Amino acid sequence: MKFTDDEEKKIIFLYRKKLMNTEEIGKRIGCSKYPIKIFLKNNNLCQGISKRRKILSKANKLKIWNRGLKISSNQKVKKNVKNLIKKNKLTKGKTYEEIYGKKKAEKIKKTQSISNSLSKIGPKNPMYGRKQTEKWKKMRRNLKLPFRDSSIEIKVQNFLKLLNIEFFKHQYIKEIEHGYQCDILIPIQNDIHQKTIIECDGDYWHGNKDIFPKPNKLQIEQIEEDRIRTKELIEKGFKVLRLWENKIKKMTLIEFSNGVLSK
Repeated sequence: MKFTDDEEKKIIFLYRKKLMNTEEIGKRIGCSKYPIKIFLKNNNLCQGISKRRKILSKANKLKIWNRGLKISSNQKVKKNVKNLIKKNKLTKGKTYEEIYGKKKAEKIKKTQSISNSLSKIGPKNPMYGRKQTEKWKKMRRNLKLPFRDSSIEIKVQNFLKLLNIEFFKHQYIKEIEHGYQCDILIPIQNDIHQKTIIECDGDYWHGNKDIFPKPNKLQIEQIEEDRIRTKELIEKGFKVLRLWENKIKKMTLIEFSNGVLSK
């Protein structure tokens, strides 16, 4: 069913402003509720059940059909309660196979066994044990984090590209005890005779003491973590350059080339 422009405007006004349901709008327009539903859905005007309920309850227009009704006084409520009791009687003491049939029963049992096993703690949990831990470690190594490079990382990467220096982003460093994904790894190549790691440290997250003289608990932990990793990298023969966010932001290509890479 196609609506005229005036009818479409009226439907939107009644749905959004007057908070009418599709049945009420249909009566005003002169059709059933189904063409109204299709029109709202096709034009992305539906607000979703939870959002719509919130809007209606705020405006005191949320209609709950069985509110205040009793079994003794209302036939519809009485019928619903009877059906529930009947259903409980039919299913009581029966297996899933008897209620749902073999195929559906298998599906239900599978989903229940997975949720039950995941709620278990220790050896009974399928995620427990050395093998599973190793699997998670391998997955973590191959996972590239962060999903988006920070602005300071991109600036340093662009400097390296302009200087024709080959580099790798977020490479997992497994040579050290506390392995992690570095920001930038520069392999040995022309004019670079030592494997170099560049860390673009955010002033807040890595606790720049020039800006944060009294670091918080998280910053203290990160400072210690950075110190340990830097020490281990140097011991393994890496050159480590830690650049602060505020310095990178002001840095020029010449300063980066002469002052940083020549260190």
